[in-house]
Formats: sequence, C-alpha cells, structure tokens
Amino acid sequence: MFAAAFIFIVIGLGLILAGLPQNQVLPVPDFVCYLSGLALMVIGTVLLALRLYVKTSANRAFVRTGAGGAKPILDGGA
Repeated sequence: MFAAAFIFIVIGLGLILAGLPQNQVLPVPDFVCYLSGLALMVIGTVLLALRLYVKTSANRAFVRTGAGGAKPILDGGA
C-alpha cells in the first residue's frame, strides 16, 4: 500500500509539472493536468496516512518518544 501511495503522488506531481506552460506536448488543457495531478496527490496522501495510522487494542500501551524522553501512554490519547 505504501508503494501505491508513492506511485499516486509521483504521477500526480508529474501531471502537475506536465501542465506547465513551457511543456506543450500533451493535447489536453492545462487545468485538466492540474486538477488530475492534485487529485492523485490527495489520494496518495490519504493512502499514506491510512497506512501509517495504527490503532492499538484497549489492553496495550504505546510509548511516545520525543523531546521529553520515553513516556508510556495507557488510557488517554497523545
């Protein structure tokens, strides 16, 4: 799923760059390239966010690391 998200983002970026005025190789209007590229990038970002979001079960804790050191989170959110 990570590879699919990355492919969507790269293709979307390519479509946005292909719609720039100096490239006149595509027979479609520029706004079609911009909108489809933006849509593909949003889809790829959503897929990536869904892949990275992990919800733990109720009987498990997770350890948040960062500037304050390791901090276990049991019942609340972080």
